[in-house]
Amino acid sequence: MNVTASVSSWVYVVAALGMPAVVVLAALIPALRSHRLSAARAISAGSVPSGGRG
Repeated sequence: MNVTASVSSWVYVVAALGMPAVVVLAALIPALRSHRLSAARAISAGSVPSGGRG
């Protein structure tokens, strides 16, 4: 039994353009948030251990 799956070419185009768009959006959200902080607050916020158990 020979079964093959066929994928349309538009799926490859959407994947090739969509994955970088997802990466850009994932990086843009924290970048916009950190843009509002001063450099000293951003450094201290990134180096302070989070509260709670761990």
